[in-house]
Amino acid sequence: MTEECCIEFTSSSRRHCPTYVSDTAGRARSRISRWNVFKRIDLGFSTAATAAVLWLTWVVLRSSFDTHPAHIANLLIFWLVLTYLALPRIHQVLTSFYVPDYFIGRTRNGDGLLGDPVNLALLGSEQQICEVMTQAGWCTADPITPRTAWHTIVATLGRHSYPTSPVSNLYLFGREQDLVFQKESAGNPANRHHVRFWRVPQGWCLPGGHHVEWVAAGTFDRSVGLSAFTWQITHKIDEDVDSERDYIVADVQWACPEARHRVIEGFSTSYRSRNGGGDNIVTDGHLPVIDLREVPSHTTTPMTSDASATGRPRPASLVFGVTLPLVWALCAGAPWVWHHVATGNTSGAQLSWLPWLSSASLPIAWVLGTVMMGVLICSAVATWRGHPRGRVIFEAALLAHIIITGIQIETNTSHTMTSMLTMMCSVLALVAVTSQRSRQWSAQTKAAALKLQESESCKSETAGIKSSDDGYLAAEQVDVGTRRVLAPVLTQSTNGTRRQTVAHKTGAPALRQFRDGQRHIVS
Repeated sequence: MTEECCIEFTSSSRRHCPTYVSDTAGRARSRISRWNVFKRIDLGFSTAATAAVLWLTWVVLRSSFDTHPAHIANLLIFWLVLTYLALPRIHQVLTSFYVPDYFIGRTRNGDGLLGDPVNLALLGSEQQICEVMTQAGWCTADPITPRTAWHTIVATLGRHSYPTSPVSNLYLFGREQDLVFQKESAGNPANRHHVRFWRVPQGWCLPGGHHVEWVAAGTFDRSVGLSAFTWQITHKIDEDVDSERDYIVADVQWACPEARHRVIEGFSTSYRSRNGGGDNIVTDGHLPVIDLREVPSHTTTPMTSDASATGRPRPASLVFGVTLPLVWALCAGAPWVWHHVATGNTSGAQLSWLPWLSSASLPIAWVLGTVMMGVLICSAVATWRGHPRGRVIFEAALLAHIIITGIQIETNTSHTMTSMLTMMCSVLALVAVTSQRSRQWSAQTKAAALKLQESESCKSETAGIKSSDDGYLAAEQVDVGTRRVLAPVLTQSTNGTRRQTVAHKTGAPALRQFRDGQRHIVS
């Protein structure tokens, strides 16, 4: 990191050598203060999840060396684990060190790699953007769900139209896009125009001091293929991103003549690079700014939710990571409980989901199984609600199960299909819970809860303490059962100190009169 240098020039600078002053110690203290305990714990569990994924990939690949047909099918599982778990997690860990998180004119994909370039800027409201894009024939993309993903696969293979097919998320300003529109080109999702919009933070300006309200990244999908970095199935974009940029500007002005635009020439240097999928991109570095403030808006409600809204839906990774181990534990443990309760067998406890308890006696297995299930459920509920300590306990339980099961698999103590599936479920859950989106959601939820708690505390203090013109602060408590009024009065003395006296009055009911904004208590 470049060190700060402070050189003082005075009238005698020519006669004295300048002095180099660095505040390295102060910056180090600032970095340490930003890394609190939970961030360090998150980093540790993320690293452990990455190691668990790599080990799982090796175990699956090693099992596919056998010529048995069932083991040969592990090659497909190996590809799925490698492309959708191992390689993305490796990229997430590495890019967190060398890819900057500030604005450089490029978006980032979910793996942390640089994505599509930012090639548009806008002025206007969300309603105006939705109105203009709808008039130009663009459609909002559906959210990514298993149903929409399957619909996209069927439409792509069958060459059917799916005008609202989902678009993968890209990230800017630390969040995913606020709006996304697309327009099919050849009647199927493989060829389409698409553009993502981000609302800029309040008071933020482009490099050079240009004020805008939105930035966007528009590209054209030309086909479907494999990513060069993760080998995942994804869309391949046309490298001429400037043609898509100019097409969007022309399409908006054709649909809405009230729209105006100007071009910031040389916004960035012209360059040739690759996006997060490994596709080439070429741009001249110019940035058109579309002004939609004069466009009449007929949309009364926003078509999409604002990123700054108070509601923060749980990310799919968190939902998957919390529910998967619970469902697996219940499905694997319920037959064991039913077997021993119905038959009364007390010989041995064969827990398929906890094979290391297979040699324990039934009472010990009952106690340990109940305790572990209780810890798992309680920590899962706390993780679901965004509690940081509960999430740490949940991650620790998953990691402990992965280590114990992994030792048994490596030592051939328990190398069955059930133990492999159990260990795989724990690895998947740990990877999902330690993902960046899950950690960000938990941190935002905790911060919002603390902010709400502070706000309610301030409101209660304001409601309990009233100020008057004569320098008194009074807080009244009325005991209806005994008809007593407790009136603590804070009297400010002349030397700036405060003394509290409590007047305890009993007897007749208190008659309250309010006059000129002051409170008088008449017994």
